[in-house]
Amino acid sequence: MTKIKICGVTSIEDAEVCVDAGTDFLGFVLSDSPRRVNYVQLGRLQKAVGRSIPCVGVFANESDLADFSQNCDIELDYYQVYFDATTLDVRRPKAGWIRAIWMNGDSHNLSRIPLPTLLDFKRSDLTKMREQLAPHRDAVGNAVILAGRLSPDNVGTIVRELAPWGVDVARGTEAAPGKKDHQLVRRFIENVKNAR
Repeated sequence: MTKIKICGVTSIEDAEVCVDAGTDFLGFVLSDSPRRVNYVQLGRLQKAVGRSIPCVGVFANESDLADFSQNCDIELDYYQVYFDATTLDVRRPKAGWIRAIWMNGDSHNLSRIPLPTLLDFKRSDLTKMREQLAPHRDAVGNAVILAGRLSPDNVGTIVRELAPWGVDVARGTEAAPGKKDHQLVRRFIENVKNAR
């Protein structure tokens, strides 16, 4: 059954809508982005949803993760990182790491990727996603989260065709950067669940 991560959540209202609609994970961006939350916001968001849902901190670079580890006492369930964090001296997440990889059209040996892994197709397109992942359907179903260019309109097809372990969305459920469109959130989650 494909898991759902709604990322780029910045407000309590948006977080509550995501949880009520049935997301499996909430993602909070802790690096430079229109969706970035500061540590005070993060604390409020996590408190609002309680321990009912796993929270993922998204880090684009090592310095942001190091700053979080040194200056924030909030415990997150997962860290999603776009770099190799195995040698960093940082506080560990409670549940684990999600390694994120930019999928820019280059071929990747998906049989050798660390799991769980988020494959981010933001810089590519859905045709490339299908072409690159179709031969690796078994690996994709194990612990691969697909992200980038997903929306309520295409996620059902992607889930049916590729059967990923998870899907991740930010822009595809927004009214504006950092502000969720609650109807799009509900449609996205509903379309994933109907496709599983």
